[in-house]
Amino acid sequence: MTRSVVGPLRRRLCRLRELFGLYGRESAEQPFLIAVRRGADTIRRMEPQLLHSVTDSVATVVIHHPAKRNAMTAAMWAALPPLLDALAADPGVRALVLTGEGSTFCAGADISTLRGSPEEAQSLAVRAEEALAAFPKPTLAAIRGHCVGGGSQLAAAQWTTQEWQHFLGALPRGLTAAQLGDLDRAFRLSEQGNSEILFAWLQIAVRHRYEPAMPALERFLTSQGRRKFVRSRFTSLMAEGEWGQALARRIYERARPGYHPLTVSSVDEIVRM
Repeated sequence: MTRSVVGPLRRRLCRLRELFGLYGRESAEQPFLIAVRRGADTIRRMEPQLLHSVTDSVATVVIHHPAKRNAMTAAMWAALPPLLDALAADPGVRALVLTGEGSTFCAGADISTLRGSPEEAQSLAVRAEEALAAFPKPTLAAIRGHCVGGGSQLAAAQWTTQEWQHFLGALPRGLTAAQLGDLDRAFRLSEQGNSEILFAWLQIAVRHRYEPAMPALERFLTSQGRRKFVRSRFTSLMAEGEWGQALARRIYERARPGYHPLTVSSVDEIVRM
């Protein structure tokens, strides 16, 4: 090669080394090809994916998307259920750890990869969370750094009822409607099928007069009549002035015919119809 050609080639090679961290000895005959191959390997390692390994019977699943703080792409949401199925079926796996690459757990969903409707995107995440919640072996979320949106849902997927009660009971007073909305959407609290968790959430919703959760409160109070739930929620509503009292009386008028006589006697005294 002439000097005029070698110079630019070396400069390109140095630039590639800077980009991909390629230093050390290389073949004098093909430095450019080696740099390209190593650079391609580096790019592959940067691609969003779920990495997994098994060591000492513990499977570790790593959310790997460092370019976007480990935000979950559509492909990653879709890949999680079959991966969990395979690990559940592996007799060599006795426990699972879910974590994020580097200093971030998961920054939610990478919305740039969601091509379908919002409902389709939501169903992808729900299937992944349900698969994690149903994983039959002990599971731990190892969280470092940011854990928001879909990341929070993954981290909480296997919480027990007591852990949910502790979490909700520790929330500060004075939350804004926006903050309550974020909580409700992130964890689908108003859609909870666990009565104990829903009961704890509705207490927070009533205390903050969070209107979007009131349909869930009405469904809760009209669909089951456990005295411990019913008395407490009507008492909370009646303590919220005209706003809560009007709501309590309207819901109770609808719910009262389905309650046990002992419950009716108790709530009659609270609501004073």
